[in-house]
Amino acid sequence: MRIAAVYDRFVRGGGLENYLSDLVSQFLLDGHEVDVITSRTDPETAASGARIKKLRRSGLTARSRLRSFDSSAAEAVRELQPDVSIGFGRTTTHDVHRAGGGCHKMYSDHVLPLTRRFRAKNRAELALERALYTSGRTRHFVCNSQMVADQITDTYQIAPERISVIHTAVDSQRFHPDPTATVRKEICAELRTDPEVPVFLVVSLGHRRKGLETILRAWRNIDAHLWIVGSRFSSSHLKQIERSGINQRVFHLGLTQNTAPFYQAADFFLHPTRYDACANTVLQSMASGLPGLISIRDGAHEFVTPSETGLLITQPENPEELVAVVESALSLNAQEKTAMGEAARQRVLHLTWDYHVDSWMTLIQRVLKS
Repeated sequence: MRIAAVYDRFVRGGGLENYLSDLVSQFLLDGHEVDVITSRTDPETAASGARIKKLRRSGLTARSRLRSFDSSAAEAVRELQPDVSIGFGRTTTHDVHRAGGGCHKMYSDHVLPLTRRFRAKNRAELALERALYTSGRTRHFVCNSQMVADQITDTYQIAPERISVIHTAVDSQRFHPDPTATVRKEICAELRTDPEVPVFLVVSLGHRRKGLETILRAWRNIDAHLWIVGSRFSSSHLKQIERSGINQRVFHLGLTQNTAPFYQAADFFLHPTRYDACANTVLQSMASGLPGLISIRDGAHEFVTPSETGLLITQPENPEELVAVVESALSLNAQEKTAMGEAARQRVLHLTWDYHVDSWMTLIQRVLKS
């Protein structure tokens, strides 16, 4: 089958970008031909084996560049005439579109400050999303969680038969518990910290969305270490840490492509996100046998059965509730924590790449026959 994938950034980086790169690789491994319509690649994706149709995003503003790519991508799909076209971003014309980032209307409402909600770029993104779901130029929609499917259905009045859920795959061969029980000792030795002190792990490329400010406010009342893997702290975060007197309990571990050891070494995964469609980090932490404290604004929370496979955060912007949920986690004894981690891993083991690609191909065949 000849598949055209449409996304303006075919690069390794964030969760959506890495997912697309991995999905293209899986399609190629299964013998499909893949054309990627994009405006940007990197050395790794350029050498993936996919045919690259590189488009120039014209325009002086972000809004005009978004609209330019949408128009050019639609023309490129018409020229290529693939068996099926799949969109992954701010484009409106394909056979199937995957809402990997969730419902942008919900993201805008929950994450963006008021000043950014009314900027031209965000208004253009909202307009393109509305056109995607209401213009009839895309036949079917795929979401990676039921939460997102419900949000899109409610916001844009999509007929239920035009929307499907295919959960994101997680590599449980790469993400698994530490068989040697030594990783934690090694990391603590590098940090010069006591390995007996409980550790909560945050993985974040976008600190506002992931709730870092709320976490830091809560941490004034929590006697545990906080490991943060991801983007650098802003000056305001550094000042907040200094003013709160939590310097000795908060550790920024930097950016890394290899998060697996940190999942293996921590006691709990902390994820009070304001909005995520279905965060890869939640699934990866669960596959690693790491109990999670997960926001109900992440579609991945459907894998969390409270007190069985993790704990839920119902008000992610409320530091008092966050303290209470963290204290609940700390109250678990070693046997209870281990059982929760094992149950979390079992809950996501079926989300293999083989299962994921099979789900895609079944859906594609159904759409093409409709």
